[in-house]
Amino acid sequence: MKAIFQVFFLTLVSMVLFSSCSDDDIENGRTRPSGQQTDNQYVNNWVYEKMDSFYLWRDKLPAKENINFDSSPYDFLDGLIYPFNEQTHEGDRFSWIQESYVDLVNSLNGVSSSDLGFDYNVYLKAEGSTEVIYEVLYIKKNTKAEKSGLKRGDIIEKVDNTTVTLDNWSSLLYQNKNSYTFSLVNQSNPITVEVTSNYIENPIYYSNIYTKGSHKIGYLIYNFFSQDKGDGTKSYDTALADEFSNFYSAGITDLILDLRYNPGGYVESSKYIASAIVPNRDISKLYVYYKYNDLIQQAYQENYGEEVFNNYFADKIAISNRTTYPIPKLGDKLNNTLYVLVTRNTMSASELIINGLRPYMNVVLIGQTTIGKNVGSFSFYEPNDSRNKWGLQPICFQTYNSLGKSEYAAGFKPDDGFEVYENMAPLGDTDEMFLATAIAKITGSPLPSAKKNSPDLKPIGSSLNKKGTKGILINPAQFNKLKTTSLKNN
Repeated sequence: MKAIFQVFFLTLVSMVLFSSCSDDDIENGRTRPSGQQTDNQYVNNWVYEKMDSFYLWRDKLPAKENINFDSSPYDFLDGLIYPFNEQTHEGDRFSWIQESYVDLVNSLNGVSSSDLGFDYNVYLKAEGSTEVIYEVLYIKKNTKAEKSGLKRGDIIEKVDNTTVTLDNWSSLLYQNKNSYTFSLVNQSNPITVEVTSNYIENPIYYSNIYTKGSHKIGYLIYNFFSQDKGDGTKSYDTALADEFSNFYSAGITDLILDLRYNPGGYVESSKYIASAIVPNRDISKLYVYYKYNDLIQQAYQENYGEEVFNNYFADKIAISNRTTYPIPKLGDKLNNTLYVLVTRNTMSASELIINGLRPYMNVVLIGQTTIGKNVGSFSFYEPNDSRNKWGLQPICFQTYNSLGKSEYAAGFKPDDGFEVYENMAPLGDTDEMFLATAIAKITGSPLPSAKKNSPDLKPIGSSLNKKGTKGILINPAQFNKLKTTSLKNN
């Protein structure tokens, strides 16, 4: 039996696990106790219940009597999280909570009520300075930003005439305004960008085929793992299958998968991509498997057996119980090698593809060291609870490939000699540094001479983190059998 639940990686993107109100909730004291609990206490009790059942590091939670249940849910969760150790790379960097579960659900599907229309990295302007800059990575398709004149590589130093600093950079572009005016480095005229309302971002950003001598090279930029816009159609998954079918029909010999701006998303989408790329595809072969805390591991195994932890390659996309969509066998064209473009913004389901395919083919990495996210999460929220509108995204499992490998918490490093940096040429242009390096590697041509054109600035953050390092879905019917009370009685 194949695993009956769908998983998606946190990382920041959808289908969402939710728990509905039931008699179990009453037994757990989660119905409103007529003024005996503040709203913070009410929400925090719910947070603690989920963490005490599903959190991967459940055994590291502080004693309940030492926790302040009156604090804000943000501070409360911070007090529960297992601290991350920079030296050992143990601990939790990725669990989060969001005040509106609706916003959480939408963000996992690339849906936004208002969108700037571009993604950016954030850097310290100079050593010892408190000023920072935004560097525009790409302009999103079908946004008002496309017509504003803003372009990839622009450096923003002021927003609405306010200097960007360490104190304001994370909030300055999220002021619920209809437009923002940007002052750019080395440009005298500011640019005004209108916010795009009710924006739906397609994760498939760009594709092309390049013919270089005897090589026909397919190139795909994929910016987050989402199955559809939240309507259950699997429209993004099937569109990806179409892209790979086009590559197959065109007779490509090599594939470059550009995941440099991809913070993660659904594991199921990553499986469909891997299933198209893996050579000699066999749906009895393991793509990845999952490990949970001891409580959940035992409960799943007792209810569903060992197979529930396994995720296998697939030959079709399951759209519904009766409808499927074929996945092409593009991997049979690729000489057993995949080229992946990566940066520090590459994480989660992106890294899962690298780890999941490595037992079956040569995966060449070009770019910069990835973030190192070998764990994933569930999404929890209460749609029928008027008192609790929060969405919780705690780390709940770790992933392993078919060889039992999961040792990439420090990130995947690019192959020797292939650490490259952005030169901010247009994406898809063969002079763009990442793409040019990959093509040179494929064709055996001399590597581009200037490998590092960007300045040595200290990275501070990225808008890609705001996309949400994403979560995991379990079939709600299955989840209802594993309520917290029954888990604790096992």
